[in-house]
Amino acid sequence: MRQKFISNQYQLNLQLVNESKERHLQSMEFLDLLINKNNSKVQVFLNTLNTSVNPNDLFGLQSRTIILMDATGSMYYLIESCKLVIEKLFDRINTILKTKKVDAGFEIQLAVYRNYNVTNDLILEHSPWESQPDDLRTFLRKIKVGGGISEEAIEIGLNHANNEYDNLPISQVILIGDAPSNSKAQTIERRQNNYGTHYWEESKYRDVIDYKEELKLLKSKNVPVNTFYLDIWAKKNFEEIAKETNGKCHSLSVKQGSDDEKLTNVVCENILRNIGKISKIDGEELVKEYMSRYSRSYN
Repeated sequence: MRQKFISNQYQLNLQLVNESKERHLQSMEFLDLLINKNNSKVQVFLNTLNTSVNPNDLFGLQSRTIILMDATGSMYYLIESCKLVIEKLFDRINTILKTKKVDAGFEIQLAVYRNYNVTNDLILEHSPWESQPDDLRTFLRKIKVGGGISEEAIEIGLNHANNEYDNLPISQVILIGDAPSNSKAQTIERRQNNYGTHYWEESKYRDVIDYKEELKLLKSKNVPVNTFYLDIWAKKNFEEIAKETNGKCHSLSVKQGSDDEKLTNVVCENILRNIGKISKIDGEELVKEYMSRYSRSYN
């Protein structure tokens, strides 16, 4: 078991090194273009790097997706795989939008949740909203898996999504995890048993959060939660979360360190469908183009 873990970790690290090497070579090529004052190629490079629609146009055709992930101890492979996914995700979606001449943009926020046996500053962490991958990769590098008590604090993540919507409307939530949400009774008990009720009442999580109430709020705002469970134990609850918000529920395997392509496809397809919905175009046509262009990743 330990040898298998080390082998998988090595493969993930190797892929991250290769990704970093590729970005380094691109940066060196760009420096050469600047030094040689090759302005035309510099312009092409910058246009390629910044292909998304102006992120400040938040009230136009803009899809805003929160990717909400379990970051408890069992989720090492998910977090590591996501580090590999980010770069590909932006490149692929922008390529499809450019190919299909879709005048719409997208932003992503990454958020991770744990449980009440971690301090209040760690029970939920999130990135800024981004239309480029760099800061999201930086955020993920800082994330360490930890905590976890049976069911997990998904309710904290759903509450965060509602709060974000109140600041600026969001389009959808993509929830990925291997355990169901705490019930309200479990939340009360675990707050009391971990650090004490008074500790949580003195934090920004003063009130007990009920995932069912958070789902009702998201539904009232027309924000679907598309769920992906990594363990059969979470299936029933993830189906409930998706159904209540008019989202969809699927199973997903990201445990062996070689499934980053599956995760890439899952996120890309959901964002493309959402862009289609917002842009009033055929989202399935965008997904079809994606599958055709990246068909090798489905083998």
